[in-house]
Amino acid sequence: MANLWRIVGGPALALALLLVAAGGQALAQAETSDAGGDPEDQIIMEILDEDALLLVSRAEGRDVVRVLGRNVVRHRQRVVWSNQLEYDEEQRRAVATGDVELVDEGDEPLELFADYVELDLDNETAFARGHVRFTRDQLRGSAEEMHYGDYALLQAFIEEELRARRAGAAVETVLAEFLPDDAVLVLMGAVHLNDGDREISTDFVVHNTRSEALFSVGRSAARLPGPEE
Repeated sequence: MANLWRIVGGPALALALLLVAAGGQALAQAETSDAGGDPEDQIIMEILDEDALLLVSRAEGRDVVRVLGRNVVRHRQRVVWSNQLEYDEEQRRAVATGDVELVDEGDEPLELFADYVELDLDNETAFARGHVRFTRDQLRGSAEEMHYGDYALLQAFIEEELRARRAGAAVETVLAEFLPDDAVLVLMGAVHLNDGDREISTDFVVHNTRSEALFSVGRSAARLPGPEE
């Protein structure tokens, strides 16, 4: 087993399925079984609701963890609040639902709100859907869906979406300037962006957070700054 979960605080009942009814704040910490493991890779979870449930089950030698109730999870430089959480140890995948708020304090700071957020804890990609709203520096936006991660990880998905939208050669020229480790936002469905000087409404946008390059495909409306006096 790659990780061990330790539960502290609140009554605990050991069953084939571990069920914890948290009478106060409960804390669960995923620790690497190897004592030499990287402490920065630990997953720290805190249960916030007094009537929340923490369920830990064993599936094929790995932990599958579910939380029903308001919770907060910290991993590396990312913090996520949600009403429900499911974490699969082997897949290193977490799914948060219900009033999700994500704050990424890394090199590319981001604040995200959505109904559903799926996280890959190995490569730190994120997928959000349902009333997506986000803030990054001066950029604010909303959409039905958002994909966030390094360009190398999202490149195949972006190219597939562009083929479906019959994007032209001009887009390929823009993408040729993207670097593999550039952090990229892909926004889909009722997209609205505002950075103070510019405002755009469209259905599909790709935004490179390093170069600030941005392109949309399809019908759109934009407000751009006028010429300086």
